[in-house]
Amino acid sequence: MKPAFKPAFGPANEDVAAYYDDVEVVSPKNKKSMIAFMNKIIQGFPTISVAEGLVDFTERRRVLTSGTSARPGPYRFSVTPYTREITECLSEYSNITEVALMKPTQWAATNIMMNHQLYCVEYGIGPMLYVTSDDDLAGEYMEKRWDPMIVAAGMQDYITPPVQKKANKATGDTRRAKSFKGTFIRSIGARSESKLSSFPVRIIHLDEIDKYPVALAGGGDSSEKAIRRSDSYENLRKIFHTSTPKKKATSRIGPLFRQGDMRYYHVPCPMCGHMQRLLWAQMIWDKTEDGKLDLQMDDHGHVTNNPVWHECANKECKYKMRDHEKIYFMRERGHGGKAEWRPSKKPDRPGMRSYHGNGMEGFRSWINIVIQWDNVEGDPILLQDFVNDVLGEEYEDKIDKPDEHYLASRAETDWNRGDVNERIKTLTMGVDVQGDRLECALLGWRDWKESWPVEYFVFPGNPNDPNDDCWNLLDEVIRQDFVKPSKEVLKIQVCLIDAPFENASVMNFCERFPYYANGWRGVYPAFG
Repeated sequence: MKPAFKPAFGPANEDVAAYYDDVEVVSPKNKKSMIAFMNKIIQGFPTISVAEGLVDFTERRRVLTSGTSARPGPYRFSVTPYTREITECLSEYSNITEVALMKPTQWAATNIMMNHQLYCVEYGIGPMLYVTSDDDLAGEYMEKRWDPMIVAAGMQDYITPPVQKKANKATGDTRRAKSFKGTFIRSIGARSESKLSSFPVRIIHLDEIDKYPVALAGGGDSSEKAIRRSDSYENLRKIFHTSTPKKKATSRIGPLFRQGDMRYYHVPCPMCGHMQRLLWAQMIWDKTEDGKLDLQMDDHGHVTNNPVWHECANKECKYKMRDHEKIYFMRERGHGGKAEWRPSKKPDRPGMRSYHGNGMEGFRSWINIVIQWDNVEGDPILLQDFVNDVLGEEYEDKIDKPDEHYLASRAETDWNRGDVNERIKTLTMGVDVQGDRLECALLGWRDWKESWPVEYFVFPGNPNDPNDDCWNLLDEVIRQDFVKPSKEVLKIQVCLIDAPFENASVMNFCERFPYYANGWRGVYPAFG
């Protein structure tokens, strides 16, 4: 009598021989039958479902230690609310398979990876690969950050003890590899091509990728080599790229950010509720006579004034958002606030998200950031550090071209469209002729070629028709009086109109205005 035996897959209560007697033996050429046969087997495989999200898990199990964090104790996303959504993308139930984060220094990006690694240890998810810029840092990461994290969470029993094998090779718990629940995590440097391509992995964390070598010694890219190790896992994999950017010409994180949906963190103004990004261009501070931060301190070195603020982007509000209010307006929607990540485009490939963070959102005080700006202004080397490490942006070398952040710091915020301020002495206008409209820029000028954009007009119509109303509208603007606050009246002195191929309509229009043989005032066609 045959002993009763229940197979691991297939119909229940049948012995193995009877089960396989019913299965049609097919040749590899019979593709449809072979696929149906394999599907029948695969459907019997047990599956692991992780219902807990990474955010809930982190607040339940992660503990920050005093040796690795300035804020020891149970992990709380209320401290870094902008990391909550990014973290949740790495949850098992999430259909996001790839995340790119371009950020400043000290923005909690490493903690996002560590939270995910702890989550994978708890639920036996792997294999995992952590890649940093070199082998020494890879070893230090495991010894000084990863091991204390496991101990603080009380999960050291999950790690397989070290086992010494032949040829002095150890397995289980080693300096740069940890085994747990039938899988493992390995930490390696980005310069080792053999280690990058030695085994398949499901979870990949690529840390500080802009510090990776431009090319491996044998050719190829470190990140690409690592990513190809996950191809067999397809939609089950999770790839996390993160870095503080460096130079734009060689940056890896910049292109990855632009390949994703380019999400930015938007916060509400405490006064009007207008949603906006925290931008360096909106940062304003009280200045001394020499243009430096006006910082006042008492005899003990304590700051007694609050000279830095972020001006609300709503021109009708212009509320001064202060640093101490961040704890309120940074709270995300659904967790006591209204802040949220907003995408700015569709991703280039499915399952990908990309995020950009800057230093105004993080731990550093705004006063500290402005002090650093005062020290780096005008120094191209220190300026790159500021752009990369504080603003979280790629640095682009410019020849004979002012830095955009320097220009932004000089912006005059008490300026509205249409204003003709007292410093303006002369008005000029440039007109671009398009197929279906005229576009006109009105500029105000003072000494030393300093200018202000006063107004911009668009007159739809048919410019090829000399009698079209768009020319009459332009005529009215050119003859218009522009009044300064002191009641002084200015008129447009010079107007240049684009006249490709000596456009007849432009020539006819210019004849409406007087020509001054010995002067420069007037309305003229412009060629070239």
